[in-house]
Amino acid sequence: MATQQAVVSITLPASGDLSAHQWKLMDVNSSGEAVLVSAANARCIGVLQNDPAAQGREAEVAIAGVVKILVGASAVAAGDEVEATAAGLILTAAGAGSNIIGKCLVGAAAGGLAEVLLQPRGVVAA
Repeated sequence: MATQQAVVSITLPASGDLSAHQWKLMDVNSSGEAVLVSAANARCIGVLQNDPAAQGREAEVAIAGVVKILVGASAVAAGDEVEATAAGLILTAAGAGSNIIGKCLVGAAAGGLAEVLLQPRGVVAA
């Protein structure tokens, strides 16, 4: 079972109904609203902690700490560096060219909740 520890979070207005996106990766749009990450290997600001059901409602986004994140189509293992999928989930980083979100501390099967230390590193050169 994934847990969270020492989480630092911020509150942003939701860009729309985010009620189906708790524990997924978030970014911020040009209006300053929380929006689901929608591109593979994209940068993010953190992980949605709650489930705001309409635009303008408060979206709590964890920006640092050990957080729960939903896993994409392939399992992730403890020790894996992870990157974003186009659906705001995580997968094991491919290596060169990967935009690292953090390091997996407790792995999970596809569709499960992993425990990840948020450590955005940017794109790995090699």
